[in-house]
Amino acid sequence: MCLIPTGKFLVVPVSADRLRLSVNAFPCGHLFFQYRTGKLERALVNESLPDSHRRTAITRFETERRIHLDTIGQPLVDDVPDQLMQQSLRAPHIAARTDADTHRQPIGSCRRQQRHALFIKTTKCAVALRGLDDVEVELALRLIDAAADAGADYVKFQTFKADRMVTRSANRAQYQIQNTGTSESQFEMLKRLELSEDAHAILIAHCKLRGIAFLSTGFDVESLNFLAGLQLQVFKVPSGELTNLPYLRHIGKLGRPVILSTGMATLSEVGAAISVLEQVGTKSDEITVLHCTTEYPAPMEDVNLRAMITLRDAFKVKVGYSDHTRGIEIPIAAVALGASILEKHFTLDRSLPGPDHAASLEPGELAAMIAAVRNVECALGDGVKRPSASEAKNIGIARKSLVASCQIRAGEAFTLENVAVKRPGTGISPMRLDEILLLKARRDYQTDELIES
Repeated sequence: MCLIPTGKFLVVPVSADRLRLSVNAFPCGHLFFQYRTGKLERALVNESLPDSHRRTAITRFETERRIHLDTIGQPLVDDVPDQLMQQSLRAPHIAARTDADTHRQPIGSCRRQQRHALFIKTTKCAVALRGLDDVEVELALRLIDAAADAGADYVKFQTFKADRMVTRSANRAQYQIQNTGTSESQFEMLKRLELSEDAHAILIAHCKLRGIAFLSTGFDVESLNFLAGLQLQVFKVPSGELTNLPYLRHIGKLGRPVILSTGMATLSEVGAAISVLEQVGTKSDEITVLHCTTEYPAPMEDVNLRAMITLRDAFKVKVGYSDHTRGIEIPIAAVALGASILEKHFTLDRSLPGPDHAASLEPGELAAMIAAVRNVECALGDGVKRPSASEAKNIGIARKSLVASCQIRAGEAFTLENVAVKRPGTGISPMRLDEILLLKARRDYQTDELIES
């Protein structure tokens, strides 16, 4: 079966699990998917869309066309009529970004094979997005682009249904009230923030296109099942679900690696949650525990970053850090302390309305943080104390040797009066002074000549 839309359409290959899909990024009825024998052939977007939407569609199409990427794993059918292609190319154009690798490889950083050789594990950087009520899916795609350009490994969303998550009378947190300036209930706020199933399909497809992993935190069992159906390879337990026994049992039975966030928790509560996960089948080496302070923004004096080390030592698991502070200093410090995963909220603009924007990084700051993280990873090294390749050439220049402080005749004894310590360090080390003072000169020496044994 093939849907044939009317009017002029621009061709955009996008993955979807339905014959026809409408999303918030495009007006209803303007985005269509065509299939042939059950496989995605192409997607068509109405030419009458506003220029900004058309430009995004064309950019996405041209990028996929260039690398021949079909996001559902089937070859892209390239039978678009020439006149339609030319019509697409004449439309307002935005070039696809090609400079993402300049962010992934900051100056002075290690290459991936060097990290492997030095047994340094790359810290996984996950950026968290929330507040999609006011940005819609089209802006979410821009956020994915920004995360990919900055060099993040994952971009994380949230998956939930408000009526399964919160009562209609539940209060909002103080920071949510301050940052939104509205009187709505927590239920009303979360209802606006729900991501539809269709939106998930679009976001996942765009993550694949940009080479960044999609991740979403499910807040209820039904949402976990939905995410499992999307073949997510990693599941994250949010801090609020740390004490949710049925939730923990369900996520532990999925048989996938688990990231456990521990905001607001005591050490014993963390231990209890880990025990539940292990009891239902999650292996300890597949659990990463994130230290976290659940406040937006988190005060510096409440961060207690050393607690991450306590978690590692107490439970013998990998650890990481979910950061809610302003700025980039604390996550960078967390990497130096051994974090294997970082989570950081980011936004395109901190002035956007919503509960979390004010405590989030903007794209330039995110890129700077990730570049710094990569440099710190490289700088940590393998722990073996030895001269580095770059400094070995300076040993003879910076160190000193034993030299004659005056003329010394052959057969004359070396003494503190006729031996001095000076640069360069290409002769006998001053650490052998006591040994040399027991010897006599085998030949004549001039002032400042290097002593020989």
